[in-house]
Amino acid sequence: MNRKTWTLIIAGALIVAAAGLGIYFALPHPTHLSGNTWDYTILPGEVPEDWTLVRHGVITPHDVAQENIELEASVTETVSLKNMVQLYYARYEPPHLSRYLDFTIQIILYQTGADAQIALAEGAPTEAGWESTAAPRIGDETRAWRFVSSDPTISQNLYRVDFRFLNGVASVTMIGTADALPDIDEPAGYAQKIYGKMVNKATPTEVQRLRAAAMPDLRDVLLSQGDIARLDDDLGGRWQVDPRFLPQWTPTDEMSTEAQRQVLKQLGRVSGYQMFLVKALSNAEKQKTTSEGLFQQVSAYARPDAAEQALTLMIGLEQVQAFPTPPDVGDRARAWGGLLSSTGSDGKDITLAVNEIDFQVGRYVGSIRLQSRPLAESEYQSGQTQNLQLAIKLAAGLAVKMQAANK
Repeated sequence: MNRKTWTLIIAGALIVAAAGLGIYFALPHPTHLSGNTWDYTILPGEVPEDWTLVRHGVITPHDVAQENIELEASVTETVSLKNMVQLYYARYEPPHLSRYLDFTIQIILYQTGADAQIALAEGAPTEAGWESTAAPRIGDETRAWRFVSSDPTISQNLYRVDFRFLNGVASVTMIGTADALPDIDEPAGYAQKIYGKMVNKATPTEVQRLRAAAMPDLRDVLLSQGDIARLDDDLGGRWQVDPRFLPQWTPTDEMSTEAQRQVLKQLGRVSGYQMFLVKALSNAEKQKTTSEGLFQQVSAYARPDAAEQALTLMIGLEQVQAFPTPPDVGDRARAWGGLLSSTGSDGKDITLAVNEIDFQVGRYVGSIRLQSRPLAESEYQSGQTQNLQLAIKLAAGLAVKMQAANK
């Protein structure tokens, strides 16, 4: 082979290597997972269309600290919750007579990668019948098991795949007939999808927008469960994330109407975040407290005057009366309140006390919407008073955190 040929080969290799490096550097290389755990989950559109999401939810360190709140059965029994930041669980149920029986997901974020590494090492199933098995490597490290039944007449396979990526640990468990689930490939494939989302959504887009505007993560501005417990004297430690409406970012470019999007863009809205919470109470405990449903949100704007204009445009609770003199919250506030009647899940008519307080603090606009449990007619007046009092306390607490973020 002559020198010219060698030169061409080397040049070609350099071009390929450069292209490979370009692809490598173009890919995301996160160092920490800071999204919500449910950002990484398998969604209903990513499983067979006849599978039903029968249960899902969020567990926080606050929930774990409440001794009277039991962990959901969907959580693996050997899970380590030490230094846990947030846990999401989900269970899909295939239809009757399907060749699949069950599919569960668990995703946990820890404070550090070291915490996650320890959790993965300690999370092996301990029940008889589980055997370690080989699986494709996913993320930083992977562990997998297969359940071997002692009953030879049972023709089913049960696989579990756990993996760690940075400070996150995910677990996927699947049960199916031997012909539908002959090996670990399918559950490993779902685990790989979770890993792909972790890589691509390690830091939420809205957090990046806020950082670019020199603003904090709005999730830290909202009232935490601990904050709410300190403000609510009636079983305030029982507030939990509502699994029906998981907390979410509210990007300006995803608002419901084009007109709304254009107005908010002109006002320089940077981002927003919202959260629904419910108070987990027994039937007997419900009679000891009034409020049991809470919505809170914070939106960030480029300038205080834009935030003030945005507050003016907010619709509030149209079904009840606006207060001519709103509570003294933040720089400026608007408020609504009254009784709302509707039909409960049992078909009976119910009446609730509801209040909403929207307010501005510098470059931020916050909202607190609070609703009571169903009230007896004799409780209408006291229920409205108590619900409004707590709404004002929560709004004032949120305003304090908004003020701290405004500095």
